[in-house]
Amino acid sequence: MARVMAEVQAVGQYDRAAQDQLVAELQQAEPAVWPAVVQSFRSRLAYSQRLRQHEAAETQALAAARPCENGASPPAASWSRQPATETIQLAQASAGSERPKTTRLPTPHDAALPPDSPPEGTYPKTVAPNPPLLSATEPVEPPTSEKKTSTDIQQASYSSQPPHDWRGLLTQAIAGLEQSLAQADSTEASHADHARLRLLQLAAGHRDEALQPIPHASPAESDFWSKEFYGLAALLDTSQIPEPTRRAAEAKRHLNDATVSLSELAPLEIRNLAFCRKVQSYGNIERFPTYVFKPGDPVLLYAEVENYRSEPTPKGYCTVLKNSYQIFDSAGNRVEERSSAPTEDYCDHPRRDYFVGCEFNLPNRLYPGKHTLKLTVEDLKGQRVGESSIEFEVKVK
Repeated sequence: MARVMAEVQAVGQYDRAAQDQLVAELQQAEPAVWPAVVQSFRSRLAYSQRLRQHEAAETQALAAARPCENGASPPAASWSRQPATETIQLAQASAGSERPKTTRLPTPHDAALPPDSPPEGTYPKTVAPNPPLLSATEPVEPPTSEKKTSTDIQQASYSSQPPHDWRGLLTQAIAGLEQSLAQADSTEASHADHARLRLLQLAAGHRDEALQPIPHASPAESDFWSKEFYGLAALLDTSQIPEPTRRAAEAKRHLNDATVSLSELAPLEIRNLAFCRKVQSYGNIERFPTYVFKPGDPVLLYAEVENYRSEPTPKGYCTVLKNSYQIFDSAGNRVEERSSAPTEDYCDHPRRDYFVGCEFNLPNRLYPGKHTLKLTVEDLKGQRVGESSIEFEVKVK
């Protein structure tokens, strides 16, 4: 958009009518094709300028070659600058006919006017070829008064791919990113660019290249991207897996494995902390209607844990978590602290729905008022710690 607006302003600096015509053409086109509209307009503008200069030179040459009937030298032809979109029409004098008297249109005092009559003879005919599209990044040059020869005409540069050829543009983007990565060092930014490159390769149908491992990535990150690309490749593979449901099932399996690998890169999270009477299963609990208790009341604390590590063992995928909690009064004083032994959990597949249930009695020596319980969960396999807090009130009857 910025380049298009710059082109419009550049045209308006020396030809307001051409600028208005360009704006009108842009308004009638979709924004996605504005660069192509600017290229076409600039090409027509440059060609019209060359054509006017060529015709002016031819007119001067013919006028100098044929003297006037009264023996005087013919007046030199001077031309005013015309809008690039206006069609230039040359009148041809009829032999032996009297030239009708014409009245000029009012013009500014500093405008140059053409001669009153064209020279005798026939003007050379010029056939305008279809001009090539100029590159949208090249600046628009204003017309100059210097005479140009055929060798001075610059060839227009243009992309070998039409604007709608997205595959060609995608190939160019892949080549540019590959060249940039070849010169980059091993940083976090280069890892992200390698992932972008493989996404582009996957979109272009280069499956084998897209499934190449990312250099210098950590094992968890490399495993995530590998499974993620496998899932996306399966979802897009309409030739090998034409049935949509099969593609979805195959992609889901790889993407689920990718999510498990990605969780090892994220911090340990404790979510949906709640006081409850009963826990049926993951996400199925019977909460207390209000968190108002008396000293010594039995409570059951529920919490969901995410982004823990599960390691494969002969007994299955093993997860080891250790829980502890602290209770603080409204002044921030710690009034209770307890911890449990580590809990080992085994599953045939990496577990995705781990929750913690801690059953205990509130301390008998609690004063009335607001209190806060902070739960801490330690992942012994992943060497990570997560915390979450919940408030409750103590009332003494």
